[in-house]
Amino acid sequence: KILLINPLLWQGTKEADASWLVSMIAENQIDMTVQATNSGDTIIPGMYSAQVSIAEQKLLPGGGTKTFMQTSNVFPFSIMPRVSAINPLVAATSFTITGGVFQHAQIKPDDVQVYIGETKLALKPIAPPAAGEYSIINATTLSLVVPAAIHGTNIPLRIMVNGVESPPNWISIP
Repeated sequence: KILLINPLLWQGTKEADASWLVSMIAENQIDMTVQATNSGDTIIPGMYSAQVSIAEQKLLPGGGTKTFMQTSNVFPFSIMPRVSAINPLVAATSFTITGGVFQHAQIKPDDVQVYIGETKLALKPIAPPAAGEYSIINATTLSLVVPAAIHGTNIPLRIMVNGVESPPNWISIP
């Protein structure tokens, strides 16, 4: 069995390497563990598709064997941007977000969006950001400053990369 991955940003399909721990659960079910890399390529947030390809040996009537390749239908999946820590700074009106992947050769700066509540923050390419802005510091770090008008507890913080949103996160702003 081979898991073939087709990211929308890569050219062509790539085979999942052994680190993805692909295993067949049943005839119509596999289990896999998505990794941060695949054969040296960074797995960035976004939409992907996958197929399973299986080689089967069949006995021929004359006594020999022949290998038949069967490939499944394509199934879509998404990789979310990871948020591992939200660190408040300066009286909790600015934050450093760690996680990733926020910066990569295949991620344009405009492909990263940050929202606090319903408010979309503006990208400031060179740090430090001002109120209502965020900066991409590196592949694993964002810095943001909350707009002056936003206050409260449990305000949603949403980070989108390549159209895929991070898991839910909330912040409190005095």
